[in-house]
Amino acid sequence: MTESKKCTKCGETKPLSEFHVKRSNLADGHRHHCKKCQTVIDVERRCKRPFETPIYNSRRRAKKAGVPFDLTEEYLESIWTGVCPVFGTRFDLPGMASRSQQTPSLDKIVPHKGYIQGNVIWISDLANRIKQEATSSQIQDVATWLRQTEEEIKKHATD
Repeated sequence: MTESKKCTKCGETKPLSEFHVKRSNLADGHRHHCKKCQTVIDVERRCKRPFETPIYNSRRRAKKAGVPFDLTEEYLESIWTGVCPVFGTRFDLPGMASRSQQTPSLDKIVPHKGYIQGNVIWISDLANRIKQEATSSQIQDVATWLRQTEEEIKKHATD
């Protein structure tokens, strides 16, 4: 078995360690493009079709959770505002920025209804994680407690 391969994008011959493993149906089991070129290809694809990856990921999560799925790239684009409705912060298109609290996240408003049109919204990753496991009442209880605790701390700090 050969220890190197020629990248079909840049034309350079590189060690197999410079290629991602794909699947066994390829002769050597590695992708045709080196890791560096594959990164460029992926970025170009995300620029052209920023809603493709969220569709793929949400379809996979829906299947795993056994919930309905009927989203399209066109629908996700139609509900895109570029602003988190919870915090009012702007975010880049999906897949364009490094992951942070303000990275856009596709949220199921009513989780058991699944990833269906009318039941998803773009919110920040932080907002989505906050509401992920808690009910609105539990989130409100935490907010009330936190507000009271902060007021107590401020009161003691001024004494």
